[in-house]
This record gives sequence, C-alpha cells and structure tokens, in this order.
Amino acid sequence: MKELESCHQDLHLKEIFKKISIKTLDLDDRSIDDVFRRIDTLPRRITIEKGRDVHDYVFSVIKNENYGYDDAFCAMYVKRNAKYFNNQNFLFSVCGSSFSNVLKRVLFVYESLIKEGVIKGRLWKCNLKNIDFSNYNTL
Repeated sequence: MKELESCHQDLHLKEIFKKISIKTLDLDDRSIDDVFRRIDTLPRRITIEKGRDVHDYVFSVIKNENYGYDDAFCAMYVKRNAKYFNNQNFLFSVCGSSFSNVLKRVLFVYESLIKEGVIKGRLWKCNLKNIDFSNYNTL
C-alpha cells in the first residue's frame, strides 16, 4: 500500500513539474539585476539524506558552444563527485538560450519547488531526480 501511495505522489509531482516547465517558457518580465541579486540566495548545494547515506548536489551552470540555441546554457544541481564532474546524475536542470535566460528559469524553478515542498531548506524531499524542466514533453 505504501508503494502505491508513493507511485501516486510521484505521478502528482510529475504533473506539477510539467506545469512548472511550461511556465518557464515565458519569464521575460523580471529585470536581470533583480535576478542576479536573487540568484545569490540559492543554496550552493542541496542534500539528499537516506538513512546513513548523504548525497550532495551542487549548483552548476554549463555553457555549450552553440550560443543562441535553446540549450546553449544549462543550470543544474549536479551530484558532487570527487573523481569527475558527472552531468548525468542531477536533481533538476534548466536550459536556456542565454546566461540571463537560464538564470531566470532556474530561479523560477527553484522557487516553485520550494512552494511545492520538494525542497525544504537545503534538503531534497522527493524520490524523483534527473528532472529536465527544459523539455516538458518528457515529464
């Protein structure tokens, strides 16, 4: 029964994530100065605690070489690993065509996840990971 409740909760969260993803497409009303001030309030890391296991995910912005395309910049909370940078294991990611665009989107997604209770303080309270808010068709 507990597994069924967890599955139902995950489906509900996926619908919420899809709505958040669609809303990120139209965020041009914020000034970039306000975004830069508010981006400093993002935590450097978000932690998942499962029993004795503690996994840290750090905030990163990656620039691809195709400037101007929809995925030129990507911001994500990626798993911290001492050996190498791993961009395949992340909590959530947001892509944008410019640096300011991706910062606006990641700030909106982060604030939305706090409102939904997915993030509490610096803790990730959701079973789902690898959520790409740039592609709402896959959510």
